[in-house]
Amino acid sequence: MARLNNKEEKQKANREAHNRRTNVGLDRNTESRLEEYILIVCEGQNTEISYFEGLKSFFKITNATIKVIAGNLKTPDIKAKGTDPVKILEKAKEMRDLAKTNKNPYTQVWCVFDHDPKIGDQSRTINFDIAIKKAKKEKIQVAYSNQAFEFWLLLHFENCSENSLHRDLYYDKINNYLTDFKLNYDKDSKLITKEVFEVLQSYDKREGKTRQKLAIDRAKRILKVWENINPVRLNLAQEESSTTVFQLVEEFADSTLKCNFLYKKSAKKCVFLV
Repeated sequence: MARLNNKEEKQKANREAHNRRTNVGLDRNTESRLEEYILIVCEGQNTEISYFEGLKSFFKITNATIKVIAGNLKTPDIKAKGTDPVKILEKAKEMRDLAKTNKNPYTQVWCVFDHDPKIGDQSRTINFDIAIKKAKKEKIQVAYSNQAFEFWLLLHFENCSENSLHRDLYYDKINNYLTDFKLNYDKDSKLITKEVFEVLQSYDKREGKTRQKLAIDRAKRILKVWENINPVRLNLAQEESSTTVFQLVEEFADSTLKCNFLYKKSAKKCVFLV
């Protein structure tokens, strides 16, 4: 009987030791993965910001702090840079470097901007390509739209397979679809209301997918076509129409779901600065 007790005690001790080792591993893994700070600097003050605020509500992020950063708004110790893609990148770099100096570095930095070409003004096209190239060197990710962010919204409703679609056509097309829901996207305020955002996230019975999933799939297919046409990935301003916003949406969703899952195992919080 003494031997049996000794054996049971040894097995119990081994189990407890195993549990301690396992819990330590989980705690370390949870801590390292939860210390994730994502900075997103947007070009606009309305469309992009209201869209990402909508994502916050959609994913029910209760354990994250989301702060809106527009490229042309002043932030502590950082001067406003305007809406030019290069200036948006400069602001993102300054904010990244400041956070690093304060020993609270971001794990990811994103810029969100458009092409927005103007007849007779090549600077917008030149700066668009320059900003993307510089961002790559700085290891800053870019969610661009060519020509405008609304192209990403339009992909929630149709494939947009034609090679080029001018930004002036986006609004009417989007509102033609929103009419079925008795909604309107105001081209002046450019705010994505809660009701419009819910439509963007709704289920398309005809396609058998959510509209967001459809937009992601469509954006990926379009980008793949341009990658085949332009494998060296130069002069991206010529790739009309296209968008890489889906990459940020996927990252935002993945990181958010990861945070919500791991939050139950840790007192720490994920912080998303958008």
